[in-house]
Amino acid sequence: DLSGLAGPILAPGLGAQGASPGDLRAVFGGRLDTVLPSVSRSVLAAGPGPSDLRAAFGRALDEIRAVWEATAGR
Repeated sequence: DLSGLAGPILAPGLGAQGASPGDLRAVFGGRLDTVLPSVSRSVLAAGPGPSDLRAAFGRALDEIRAVWEATAGR
């Protein structure tokens, strides 16, 4: 029960560690506005070039944003 938590929730494990952005909804339900998903391993694995890192971050952000928007809209 996270209802008493008055702050952000760090959500590691996305991407390279096996979780998907869709898992955020399953774990945190409607509290996604307080979740800070960590995708650093996936982003860094796309490097070392800056453009590759930016592209990987952009893809991760788009996927996470789609889950957040779907949750906020229900």
